[in-house]
Amino acid sequence: MQPQTLPPELWDSIFSFLYDDRPASLRSCAGVNKQFSELVEKYLYRKVTITNHGGLRAYPEAYSAEQMAKLLQNKPHISSYVRSLNIETYIFDTSIRIRSEKVLGHTISLFPKLTEISLSGCHHIMASWIIFHGEFQKSFAHILRLPTLETLTIQDMRQFPLHLLDYCTSLKTLRLLRVQAAMLGLHSPLALPSPPAQGLSNLLTLELSKGVGADLGPLIFWFISPKTPSTISLKALHIHLTHLYDAPLIQLLLNSKPADSVKSLYMNVNSQVRTVFHANAYNELHRTSSPSNEQIWDLSSLTSLQTIEISASIDFARVVSRYGSTILNASYVLYSPIPWITRLLEKPSLPLIQLRSVVIVLTLPLSIDAVLLLGKMDWKPLTDIIWLLARRYSLRSVEIRLMTSSHQHFHGETVTHDVQEILTMLEDNQHLEMLIRKGILKLNSSELAITFPSN
Repeated sequence: MQPQTLPPELWDSIFSFLYDDRPASLRSCAGVNKQFSELVEKYLYRKVTITNHGGLRAYPEAYSAEQMAKLLQNKPHISSYVRSLNIETYIFDTSIRIRSEKVLGHTISLFPKLTEISLSGCHHIMASWIIFHGEFQKSFAHILRLPTLETLTIQDMRQFPLHLLDYCTSLKTLRLLRVQAAMLGLHSPLALPSPPAQGLSNLLTLELSKGVGADLGPLIFWFISPKTPSTISLKALHIHLTHLYDAPLIQLLLNSKPADSVKSLYMNVNSQVRTVFHANAYNELHRTSSPSNEQIWDLSSLTSLQTIEISASIDFARVVSRYGSTILNASYVLYSPIPWITRLLEKPSLPLIQLRSVVIVLTLPLSIDAVLLLGKMDWKPLTDIIWLLARRYSLRSVEIRLMTSSHQHFHGETVTHDVQEILTMLEDNQHLEMLIRKGILKLNSSELAITFPSN
């Protein structure tokens, strides 16, 4: 069958599927004949990963800078096919790295239609902007100014100059993930024109994540500074919290002018916001700590907020008292984010009258004993505030999504969570059961999710 006998839409579906499923299969298609090669190339090179060292590639499909330069020399037309560029960098022998980065700098400047760019360290190892070769720095600053650029990710990077982002006038999504010691100064060795006045005025989504050694402070202070265009109207904000002492910084961001228009807030708080519960011999839970008021954000300033998604984890510990080799007593400690989440929804001095949807994603611990203790938690404060927001304001859907794999390994043993057992346990909780009976609460066993749709 000749390629032209099939409609373009079908070829698009076939090659897009092959690329997403197995890029190597797509490369095989390219070698069938010249006609297939011409059809396949625009899919094969739509997303490209280049590294500054071919022997330390994060992805098997990645190209070294030299490989991509040679490919473009033989097939210069494919440069216009590249839409997504992922640059993986690694710190190694200086002479080899400099030579590779010079080639990399020349190569990335040849892609005129990029819509997505990612610059990151290799295998989550921090790279440093200030040691990159000047040719690469200059070319990277150039591609940030492309009018087609919509998404930018800077990840696992030290000393990245934030003022370069002022040139991204068409940017819609910005992801700053584990960025350490970011530079706020406007001075740069690069010969750049003055940044345009509109700067990031088209930005709609901001994602911030802090890792070990990284610092959210410079990122937030840069974003909320008076130099940031007042025309920014964020629609979505993603925050990954790794330390509670960052909570005041996050509050500054939530209170800033660019956040006024946020409609969707996504928070990954991991195990940082947990409240401690001790279980007695009868498996009755008693709270022994509570989140402080300073650790809970006030969402009052987000007057346009319609959706909140909170991801958190439930942790568990078994405390054993021994006399020699004899176990005298064993008790359980449960660490739960539910009280913090409840307070988050209760705290706003101005009600979240626009809020329509809340998703709570809970990662369960490995122990089935901990999972069964969930049914004995006091769910009443959470269900009360949900019912209040649904009855008086705009809340229409609250989902509590319990995330756990069907088979997990704990001390070398396989642990199996029985989905139906977990659902039954939650149904038996008097507060959740009341909402089920009223038709407000629904349990979704296929997703292991709990849904609260408003009447």
